Amino acid sequence: MARKPEIDQRAIEKHVKDIVKGYERAVRRNPIRVPIQTDASAEGVSMAGRGGIEGNPVLARLLLWLDVHAQQHPGTYADVTLFVEELLEDEDPTTLAVQLEQRGLVDVARSFAGSTDVYLTDKGRVAVYQLKNLQKDHAARLRYTMDAFLRWMFDTAGNQTPVRPDLFLETSVSTFAGAAISGPDLHRTLDYLAGHSLIERVDTDPATVAISPEGVRCILSGRSVRDTSSSPTETIAQDLLIGEQQNATQTSRDQFAASDETHEWGVRHSAAVHGGDEAVRSQTPGDPKAYRREKFPLPGSTQADVFRATHKASGNTVAVKQLRVKSSVGMRAARMRREIEAGKVLDGHPHAMPILDHAADHTWFVMPWADSTAEDHWAELRDPQRLRPLVDALTSVLAEAHRYGWIHRDIKPPNILLLEGRWVLADWGTVRRPAGQTTKVDRTRAGIGTEGFSAPELFTHPSQRPQPSSDVYSIGRVIAWALTGSLPLSNKQLLPDPGPWRNIVRAATREEPSHRPQSMSDLVALIERELAVIPADPLEEAAVLLEQANNGDSGAADAFLALVTDHTEDFELYAGQLPLLPAHLAAPALAHDLPQAQTVLQSLTEHVGGTGTRRVEYAEASRVVVWLQGIAAHAAAERQWDLLEEAMQALCTWDGFWDRWDARSTISPWLRSLKNEAAAVAAAALRDHPDSAAHFSHFADDRTVDPQIRRAVRQV
Repeated sequence: MARKPEIDQRAIEKHVKDIVKGYERAVRRNPIRVPIQTDASAEGVSMAGRGGIEGNPVLARLLLWLDVHAQQHPGTYADVTLFVEELLEDEDPTTLAVQLEQRGLVDVARSFAGSTDVYLTDKGRVAVYQLKNLQKDHAARLRYTMDAFLRWMFDTAGNQTPVRPDLFLETSVSTFAGAAISGPDLHRTLDYLAGHSLIERVDTDPATVAISPEGVRCILSGRSVRDTSSSPTETIAQDLLIGEQQNATQTSRDQFAASDETHEWGVRHSAAVHGGDEAVRSQTPGDPKAYRREKFPLPGSTQADVFRATHKASGNTVAVKQLRVKSSVGMRAARMRREIEAGKVLDGHPHAMPILDHAADHTWFVMPWADSTAEDHWAELRDPQRLRPLVDALTSVLAEAHRYGWIHRDIKPPNILLLEGRWVLADWGTVRRPAGQTTKVDRTRAGIGTEGFSAPELFTHPSQRPQPSSDVYSIGRVIAWALTGSLPLSNKQLLPDPGPWRNIVRAATREEPSHRPQSMSDLVALIERELAVIPADPLEEAAVLLEQANNGDSGAADAFLALVTDHTEDFELYAGQLPLLPAHLAAPALAHDLPQAQTVLQSLTEHVGGTGTRRVEYAEASRVVVWLQGIAAHAAAERQWDLLEEAMQALCTWDGFWDRWDARSTISPWLRSLKNEAAAVAAAALRDHPDSAAHFSHFADDRTVDPQIRRAVRQV
C-alpha cells in the first residue's frame, strides 16, 4: 500500500507570507483607488457670499496647495496627509478631503494603504481662480477682517476685558482667501470698529482694545459688521480704502502708533513700515506675477533660492525667497511657513526682517532688499563701538520673539542684515515654535542650526525643547566672530582679547545651558554691567587739579570744587584734599557760586565725625578749621555775608567737636579783629555753637573785642 505524501506545513506558511508581502509591496507602489461618490453640497461654493471657502482658513489654503500640486504633478492625485504634515495643521486629512468633495471641488479616492488622495475638479480649479482674485480684493479682505476680528474679540473677551489686538494675527482665522491678514489690514479694521463704537480703545501699555456693548449685540444678533453699520457696504470699503493713504501720518497721532523703538510696537507697527514697503504689502498680495525677478538667484542659498526682484507696481527693489521645485513639499515647505509665521508675529519690530508678501501655499515670500550682511561689515564690527548696535538689535528682537515662545536657533552673520541703516535678524526657518504649536515630538532627530554658531545642545539633544539660552549662546559666538575675525568651530572655545567683551562671551557661551544668562534681559544686564564706565578715582583727579591750581591755572580751582561737589559722600576728598586748596584760591571760586559753596561747606560739616571705618586725625581737624577760617576771612573782607555765614557755621562745628588749640591760635586774632556786620555774623554762629563759643570765653571781658562777640561768648 502506497504511503500518503506528508504535507510540509511550514513551507505552506512561508509561501503564504511571501504572497502577502508581495501583495503589500504592490499596493504601496500602485494603490488601488476606489472613488467615493457623494452628492456635492447644493450650495456649491460661493466666493462672494458669507460662509464661502475664502473665510475657512484651512480649506482655502488646502485648495491653493492642491493647485500647486496639480501644476507640479499634473494628472496625479494629491495625498491630503502631506498637506497636514507639511503645514502642521491639527486637522484630520479625511475630514478636510470630504469637506472639499461636498462642495464639488475635488474627487476623493482612498487607497487600501490608508492615505486620503484627492484630485481637483473643474469646479475646484474655478474656485482656486476665484480665491486668487479675492486675494486682490482689498475691500472684501477688510470686510472679512472686521467680522473675524469682532467674533474673535467676543470669543476671547466677551466680558469686555481689554486684550491686545495684535494677538489676533497669531490665530488661525487671521487669513482670508488663503492669504494672511496683514498688520495694516488690522490697523484699518481697528480704526473702523472703534469709529463705529463696536470696540473701545483702552489707554494701556501695550495698547489694548475691548469689545463694546454694541459689538456684543452685533455678534449675538448674527449680523455682520456691514449689517450693523449705518453706512452702506460701499461706504465701509470706501472709508477704509480712502483712509489707507492717510495712515502714514495719521498713525503717528493715533494711540496705536509707534513713536520710537523703545515703545511697545505690537499692532502699532504702521509707523515703522516705510511707504514703499506698504505699497508692496497692499497691492496684489500673493501674486508672483507682481514681481519681475532677475534671471539667476543669489549664490550661497541652500534650502531655497533668493532672487533680487522689482515690485512692478511700486518699482521697489525686493528680495524673493522661493523653494526649489524639488523641495516644495515636506519639511522644507514647513520651514518656509515657519519663517513667514515668525514674520507675522514680529511684524513691525524695527530689528525683524519684514515679510511683505507671500504665497498662500508658503512656497515663496517677499522681503525688503538689504544690500549687505554682517559678514560684509566684519572690518567695522571689530570696533566694539560699532559692534554694540548690532548686539542691541539682536537682544531686542529676540527678547520679543522669546516673549511669544519662539526660539531662533540659527543666529549667524549671514542672517544678520543691514536694512536702511538698522540691523535686522532674518531667516527664521529653523525657529522653534511655542509649546503646543510644533510638529510631532519625535520629528526633530538631527541637529538644528549652524555648527559653531548654534548652541551645542541643539546637536547633542535636538529633540529637547530649546530655551532662550540657546539664542544667548549664538549671540556670544557672533560677538566672538566679530572681535576675533575667526569662524567659531564646534566644541571649541573662541574668546576675544581680555576686556569686558571677553567676559561677556565667556558667560554667554558656556557649554552647560543653565550656566549662561537665561534670557535676553539677563544678557543685556551682563553687557551693561561689563561695559559700564568705571569712574576715575576722584582723589587722583583732585591731586592733578590741586597741582594745576597751585601752578597758576585759573580754571583748576573751579574744576576742583566742581569735582568735590560731585562727590559729597567722599570723606577722603573732603577731609584730606579740600583743605589743601589754598583759601585765597578757594574763596573767590566759592563766592561766585553760592549754591556750590553751600553744598561744599555743609558736606564738609557732615564729615566732622569721620566714617564708620575712618576717624579724623587731629592734624586733619586742625587743617580743616584753619582752612575754614581762611574762607571766612576772605568773605568778611569782601563783605560777602552769605558765604561768611556758611563758613562760620562750618568752622564752629569743627572747632566745637575737636577743640584744637593749635587752630585757635589762628582763629582768636581774627575774631578779635572783626567789627560791625562781620562781628554780628560771627556772634550769631558762636551762639548757635556753645561748645565752640566756650573756647573763646576769654573774650568776655576783653574790651578790644566787638561787643557782639563778647556778649555771645558771655552767654555760654
